[in-house]
Amino acid sequence: MEKKKKKTLATLPQELIDNILGFLPRQDLKDFSLTCRWAHDNAISSIWCNVELTDCRKHYLPGSSVFQQAVADPNAMPDRIFELDDDDPLEYTDDHDDSPMIRKLVVLAENPQIASKVRTLIHRCHLPPPNVFSELPQLSCNGQTLSQDPRTHELLRLAILNMVNVNNLYIIHGHWHLTVGLVSGFFHKFRPCDSPVRRLWIEGSTLESLYQYDPWTAAFAGLESIRLRRVYMTESPRGDRSFALGRGGHTKSMCNGAAGFYQTSIHDSNAASSSDEKALALLGGLPAAPVRFDNAIYDDIPRAKQLLTQTMTKSCSLPFYDWTRKMTHDWKGRACLTNRVSSPMTAALGLLQTARESLTSLNLDWVLWNENSMVKLNDLVLNREAQQDFFLKSLASLRFPKLKSLQLRNATGSKPMSNLVAQIYLFDPAPRDPDSSFLSFLEYHCKLVNLAWPIDKFFSHRKSSSATHNARVDAVIENLSNNLIGLRLDATTDHHERGEPLTDDPITIPAMEAQARRHRVIAEFAPRMKNITTFKVEGGVPRDEKRELVRALHQCPLEKLVMIGISCPLGNTWGLDANEIAQVDPFAQDTMEEENKEFFLNGFRQAPVRLDPDYKFEPAYGWRSSLPMMHSVAQCHAETIRELKFCGYYGAPTLGIKTEIEDAVLSGLCYCHKLEDLIISMWLPTWFDARYRDDAIVNYWTDVRDEASEVFATRKALGLNRITPAWYGPANHERSREFADIRDLQNLQRVSRDHDPREYDWNDSSSEIFPLDYEASPADLADNPPDANGNVPAPRPQTYHNFISQSPITEQPLYTALAHFFHPARLAQHVGRLIWPHLSPVARARKGGVTIKASFCLGEITSDIFEFEVRVGYEGEEKDEEGDKEEGGKERVAKVLSILGPKEEGERERRKEKLETREWF
Repeated sequence: MEKKKKKTLATLPQELIDNILGFLPRQDLKDFSLTCRWAHDNAISSIWCNVELTDCRKHYLPGSSVFQQAVADPNAMPDRIFELDDDDPLEYTDDHDDSPMIRKLVVLAENPQIASKVRTLIHRCHLPPPNVFSELPQLSCNGQTLSQDPRTHELLRLAILNMVNVNNLYIIHGHWHLTVGLVSGFFHKFRPCDSPVRRLWIEGSTLESLYQYDPWTAAFAGLESIRLRRVYMTESPRGDRSFALGRGGHTKSMCNGAAGFYQTSIHDSNAASSSDEKALALLGGLPAAPVRFDNAIYDDIPRAKQLLTQTMTKSCSLPFYDWTRKMTHDWKGRACLTNRVSSPMTAALGLLQTARESLTSLNLDWVLWNENSMVKLNDLVLNREAQQDFFLKSLASLRFPKLKSLQLRNATGSKPMSNLVAQIYLFDPAPRDPDSSFLSFLEYHCKLVNLAWPIDKFFSHRKSSSATHNARVDAVIENLSNNLIGLRLDATTDHHERGEPLTDDPITIPAMEAQARRHRVIAEFAPRMKNITTFKVEGGVPRDEKRELVRALHQCPLEKLVMIGISCPLGNTWGLDANEIAQVDPFAQDTMEEENKEFFLNGFRQAPVRLDPDYKFEPAYGWRSSLPMMHSVAQCHAETIRELKFCGYYGAPTLGIKTEIEDAVLSGLCYCHKLEDLIISMWLPTWFDARYRDDAIVNYWTDVRDEASEVFATRKALGLNRITPAWYGPANHERSREFADIRDLQNLQRVSRDHDPREYDWNDSSSEIFPLDYEASPADLADNPPDANGNVPAPRPQTYHNFISQSPITEQPLYTALAHFFHPARLAQHVGRLIWPHLSPVARARKGGVTIKASFCLGEITSDIFEFEVRVGYEGEEKDEEGDKEEGGKERVAKVLSILGPKEEGERERRKEKLETREWF
């Protein structure tokens, strides 16, 4: 009898092995790879599957070639710069040291086997992305002193030769020279590859002079998805206020993406983008500093110098471009590319033209146009409007046989840089477009399933009188109604001071024309859609028009709804001029419009009336007799909606204080029985001791989550890594006292210098200064199950104790306030308490509960966004639908099941998640 073979990990199919190893943390994978040859060969695939090329900051001691590795946190940099007693301390600080990238490139250039495992390559600058509104308009993206050493370019060339299986290429605020190298290298027609690059993402860069050869003959064939985000279609900004990131220049304070600032080195963009001697003189000889930095880098990596020496002595006969022949390097250390294509529009169109046969998804996301840019094209000088006109008509003339997703979203960028001024519409002819180029485009691309387009660029404000044209438009819309499953609309906002208005009341002719174009979309396009599952609307669309769009899509099985703006899409909970939150935020936005309180408070308790099967949509603008926004959503889509996202901070629900119409604004959630995820903006009061304390709060959050900090070590010793406090009591519905014990935090690192936590009596039983009791039970909804029609009674209004007026925060040390209200565990309780009463009993009882992502805006000047994920539900198995008790009669307790964050947008894990989960890329 044949002996049965013993199954081991090595006997599993390779797909299962890769899947199993994918769950291991990176350090565990490295340890596993050292155990044996088989483990090494299999672990290498997971370790090197995703490679990130990122620079760092290094600090050089004066008079020495030895440097100290500076911390990656930009907030720590200013102190390290000015500790030196030197006339020019920045001469010893390299804000863009390429050592981490060079070490990886050496490994990839020397080891073809390892390089062949790379599937995703990401290049980004280690600095936080520039602020979209205050910094991006002045930032020149082609900094000449970043990654300018030809030795680095040669290493990149050698590494690209070995990376034959890269499928995804991400360049996010990358160094311009490396951006050129990566695009030119991976898409060269002679590059050896086993699998072509299928997805290309370029963000925060310029397409100016992107190629070193004719882009129309580049090997972009095989690209399936292209995303150009915050990319200049014209030349980069020029002028007195413009600048480029640099090395060894003068300092500039920039937003760090976490409610603060950091200092970095910059150069004047006019000089940094030119190669003549006059421009070099303007820089005062500072480009010599990058040369010294690069020499020190390569002195510290002898293996790189050895590899380059070996390469230069070998005769290379590969049919691949020789980068060194394309580069010239002058005595100032500036690298100047030759044989460039000068027009960014030509480069972009060349990219699209050569990828047309394989392209399935095209994303033009915040494409930027320099307002003062003038381009010479075919002996004509084109201003910004003419350039947009040329680009859009050229795009409309292209044909993509496999295209399924087309996205052009330009409303929320830095106006006027992202504003589309060209009069070209999706369906109607324009003065300069009598043939309606995009109508022909849509007729050809009849398989589109996802569309994003500015809402005021669908139709002209004047309807065509041509019967033939109208018949063509009708046929295209009918085809889209059957195929589209994703729709995204946006509009440029002119309401930064007060947010989107309740309703639009235009007084100028251009504003009236824009309103007419939006109303045509609401009346003629949206009501005909039948299969939309994901709908997004953002930017300066008035709130009543957002509501009418939701109603117009009543035939669609909507599963995901996203509304983004400056003001809260659900309604203004702050009252007229933010009077209702003045006690917690005395300088809140004071130009807020007031909701119709009487109608809100009288109407929100009534269950939305179900729509008749033969219901015909008719637009009804204004709010005089309309239901709250959430009730309109529930009326049309409660049976199918699974994810809701409402972003906009002006008027958003406020943590720690109950406002009069908060229940009316949120109560419609109780009808969404399939809801799984809720993302919602919340206003977080930060006023303390006569000033805003956003910086102290963010520092506190950072310390709590930092594994290397004393805070984390103390929490770990106390067993506080996972806190899941209960916040409901037993059958009598009294509030449970099972809060996270704030006394356990007594040894935490001091965050504020204003007060020492040892001054606070942690053993005092009255330490709980934020009691937040309920007047009525949040579990009341569970006692009122849906009626025969599926309607659920609205929750009874709740009353919070104002955490400031109940116990004045100014009487407590700042650190006490941080620990009691802003600690993630306590913050999760407040978020859960705010939303839980309004959730559907069916959704709350579902196994796994409901995930709430609260979005906070912090930073007096920067206005940065922080995401805080709280999952709430019943602990254990799925709750019995007939009651609150399990089989044994034990009372079920609602709990915070998990906590994640708060995290800023640039936090590593959050950034990675957004890249991996981005739809239609």
